[in-house]
Amino acid sequence: MLFNNLFLTFEKKDEEIIVKRKKRGAEEKDIYIGVSLYTEHETIGELEYEIDKEKFFEKKQNIIPNMIKESKPFSKHLGLVTDPCLAMKRTLKIMPGECITLDFILCISKEKEEINKLIKKYKNTNIITKTFDLAKAKVEAETIYLGLKGKDIEKYQKLLSYVLLNNPLKRLNNIQQKIYSQSKLWKYGISGDLPIILVKIEDLNDLYVVQDILKAYEFYLSKNIKLDLVILNEEENSYEQYVRYEIENEILNKQMEYLKNKSDGGIFVINSNQIEKEDIELLQFKANFIIDSKLGDIETGIKDLEEDYIKEMKNIGEDVKKEYIVIEDNKNVNMDLSNLKYYNEFGGFSEDGLEYTIKLEKDKKLPTVWSMVLANKTFGTIVTQNLGGYTWHKNSRLNRLSSWGNNPVFDIPSEIIYLRDYKTGKKWSLSNNLNDENLESYLTYGFGYVKFRTIQNNIEQELKIFVPKKDNIKINILTLKNLEPEKRKLKILYYIKPVLGEDEIKTNGYIKVEKEGNLINIKNLYKDSFKKNYAFVSCSEQIKSFTGNKDFFIGNGNIKNPQALDKVSLDNLDGLFNNSCVAIEIEIELESYESKDIVLQFGEENTLIEEKNIAYKYSKISNCIKELESVKHYWYKLLNKVEVKTPLESLNLILNGWAKYQTITARLWARTGYYQSGGAIGFRDQLQDTLGLKYVDINFMKEQILIACRHQFIEGDVEHWWHEDTNRGIRTRFSDDLLWLCYVVYEYIEFTGDYDILDKKEPYVMGELLPDNVDERYDVYLESKVKENVYTHCIRAIDRSLNFGEHGLPKIGSGDWNDGLNTVGNKQKGESIWLRIFCL
Repeated sequence: MLFNNLFLTFEKKDEEIIVKRKKRGAEEKDIYIGVSLYTEHETIGELEYEIDKEKFFEKKQNIIPNMIKESKPFSKHLGLVTDPCLAMKRTLKIMPGECITLDFILCISKEKEEINKLIKKYKNTNIITKTFDLAKAKVEAETIYLGLKGKDIEKYQKLLSYVLLNNPLKRLNNIQQKIYSQSKLWKYGISGDLPIILVKIEDLNDLYVVQDILKAYEFYLSKNIKLDLVILNEEENSYEQYVRYEIENEILNKQMEYLKNKSDGGIFVINSNQIEKEDIELLQFKANFIIDSKLGDIETGIKDLEEDYIKEMKNIGEDVKKEYIVIEDNKNVNMDLSNLKYYNEFGGFSEDGLEYTIKLEKDKKLPTVWSMVLANKTFGTIVTQNLGGYTWHKNSRLNRLSSWGNNPVFDIPSEIIYLRDYKTGKKWSLSNNLNDENLESYLTYGFGYVKFRTIQNNIEQELKIFVPKKDNIKINILTLKNLEPEKRKLKILYYIKPVLGEDEIKTNGYIKVEKEGNLINIKNLYKDSFKKNYAFVSCSEQIKSFTGNKDFFIGNGNIKNPQALDKVSLDNLDGLFNNSCVAIEIEIELESYESKDIVLQFGEENTLIEEKNIAYKYSKISNCIKELESVKHYWYKLLNKVEVKTPLESLNLILNGWAKYQTITARLWARTGYYQSGGAIGFRDQLQDTLGLKYVDINFMKEQILIACRHQFIEGDVEHWWHEDTNRGIRTRFSDDLLWLCYVVYEYIEFTGDYDILDKKEPYVMGELLPDNVDERYDVYLESKVKENVYTHCIRAIDRSLNFGEHGLPKIGSGDWNDGLNTVGNKQKGESIWLRIFCL
């Protein structure tokens, strides 16, 4: 069993493990999970267990964990670990012809004593047998009560598989393909968060279909499966409304009237004549399964769709597989690391401090993920030593272009470059953790770029990654050099797990991929924000084929070795309603000892014209190289405006580049890291970030002051954090946020002597005051018509903070600079010594 939560602790008691998940907030309680692997038969040795996921898998991407695959002993260590799991093992002695029973017992409770009682109770074969018998009797009684037969249950379970999982059959319903908004469902009481079954009925003779789906819905309800059932009445307008009357009557007969219009899983009866055509299209697009009663019942509908889908399936063959030609090849890049400063067995700084180089080896892993942020003001990407990370546009949380994964053990990339040699059939990836060979690779982080170098299969590979100064695009310049005296032909696949929103689970299946010329357009057809953006993938070489279907791409393989590498081509299908991905295929030929540059680009723009222009611009390798040099020059010029000299050289290295670069890219522009994908602007956080940057560029501080003013309420308090692109933010009772505006304005004027900033006029945001006993509220806060100068903004902040307690100290509210003190003063009694010192 795997638990991915840092709030877990483990305890061994007798022959079971008790897992405690500590409470994470004032309203939560501790939760205990008891796990036992019990048998009454003879065992060899004690119970073995492992709680460290990293040790269990040994960082190897195998379906079967390496500790099991190689029969290694478990550590039986119960301390704190970064990435916890729970694996248990018993060694059994089974005589010839003997049958034994092994019971896996799992129980959960908010009380530890209850866990002990439950495990003790079920460590008894008779009680377990009785429990299974009772469960079976319960199911049989439910089936009789619901009036179901075996074939009904089989039919409903098959329908459920299409409802809960991605349903590729939806594409056969001729659904209008345009961008839809989930929020437009809300006026009908439908949240859009749950799966939807849509039933269309026009004729009273088809009422049996409604009866059938109501039985299915009742069956799902008995299994605690929540979904929305929408019945679309397409009967023509008439006074009698026979169909509507009979639908209502059937719901009453099933005693399910209480479920009508229920927001968290209910039944919705909608008259098609009383809603807009666009809303009908939205319901059909969002519905996980559509049953048109004119075409028959559930069984007939599934059967017909499956037959049509099989007819449409493309049978793309595989390349003729050849035997591997094994070449004894010990070629390595052989970079000289002797001159690196502060080398720590993994990497070190260049002599001028402008780069950090890491040596990567399969058997010598970094202790955790070491990542680099590449960004401009509106676009960025994170790159790890495994070429993992993710890419975003405008907002690193709400508009992720590729999938963000916070897993320092595996660090599975969401953007991967695969290669295949047609001659030998050998396949590999540039991502170090997706290769089994013990390669020697080098990764260099520089200001505004990342460079990766390795040699594999007699192909020297260099990948340079960067984000231009202004354009919303990620550039990969892949340089391949043939180290053999023979001509080589290579297949290259560029794979991306797309999101185009906040949550890949919610957007999965709604992403459409189309090819236009040598440009791959990517659209999320189901979103409420960032609707007008156009994501794209392109290449300096001719794109041979593409796919938007991850199931096709992976096939019977896995992320290390997708079946698409062996296919003659990709399927050229848009992937809508399938498991989403974006993948392109190109082919190149390398003459003996020839070197070739290939540009792989991934970006997003606000209009189709801008998208085409930027893709065309960076399809030219000369433009990419020129822009990379421009990025390097920009950062060198900016970061070298101030040079710090101290007796400690290591401190000089950090202060004279890396700290400033990190503050600008990660804190101000990206607002993300590998471990936290926030995206929001913090009122106090980003104001503080600009304090040190005044020596580099005072405009960072000036712009942030004006931004902060625009997120202050007229009452003087402020949004603790907000998302600039959606007008959503959180209003709190934090006592210190608002005063950071005054502090930074003072610092700005003292540093520049520019008093004119006090006359700059900025609007406030407006919103309801927080009611008593409410500490915070996340909401939409729109710009008000009231504009006042920065000086008045500061005065309102000070006036608001003049709220003293019984000891003459400022009240702390729901926290001061220490967010963890959120319950010290939220009853309007606690006071803050720190805030009093800050005000001085």
